[in-house]
Amino acid sequence: MAKKKKVSFELIPDEEGGKWAKVYRLAEAIISEHLPQLADADARIAFFWCWSWNSDPDGRVHLGKAWKVPDLYREVCPYDFLIALNGDIVPKFDDAKLEALIHHELCHCDVAEDKDGEPKEDECGRAVFRIRKHDTEEFREVIKAHGLWKTDLAALGQVVAKQMKLELGRASGTGSATKDKTKGKGKKKAAAS
Repeated sequence: MAKKKKVSFELIPDEEGGKWAKVYRLAEAIISEHLPQLADADARIAFFWCWSWNSDPDGRVHLGKAWKVPDLYREVCPYDFLIALNGDIVPKFDDAKLEALIHHELCHCDVAEDKDGEPKEDECGRAVFRIRKHDTEEFREVIKAHGLWKTDLAALGQVVAKQMKLELGRASGTGSATKDKTKGKGKKKAAAS
C-alpha cells in the first residue's frame, strides 16, 4: 500500500457544544467590541488547526496565520477569511492567550476602502476584503540603539507604556516589575503572523 499523504490542516467545527467552538464565540465577541467593520461587512471566517508549522531559523514558530479567500474561491467556498491556529501549541493556551491570539489574527482581516474611506464592494455587491499588515515591525537591537525613531514605533511605545503602568498597578503591591528569567535560555519564541 502506498504511503498516505499527511493532512496538515483540520477545520475547527463551529458546532454547539464542540470543544473548540469557543474560538468562534471569542471571535464574535472580539469583532463586536473591537472590529465592527467585519460585522458590518458580514465577514465569514473559518478557523483551522495547522499541524505542519516548524520553528524558523530564528527559533520562532507560527502560532496563527490569516488568509483572505481569493475571489475565485469565494464563488465556491462559504468563507471570506481562513485563520489557521498551531495545533501543537495553541490548545495548551489559557483563555487570555487564546483570546489575544484570535484578536491578533482577526486584526489581519479587514475591509478594503475606496479613496473616500468608504467600504469597497465588488460587482456582485459583496464586501471587498484585504489582509492588513502589522502596525509596526522593527528589531529590538535597532530600538535599543536608536529609540522609537519612526512614528509607528512611537505610537506603539505609547501603548506599551500605558499598558505597563496598568500592569504595574495590578502587581502584588510591590510597585516593581519582575524581570524575565527565561531570557537567553534557548526557549522557542512564538510569533503570530
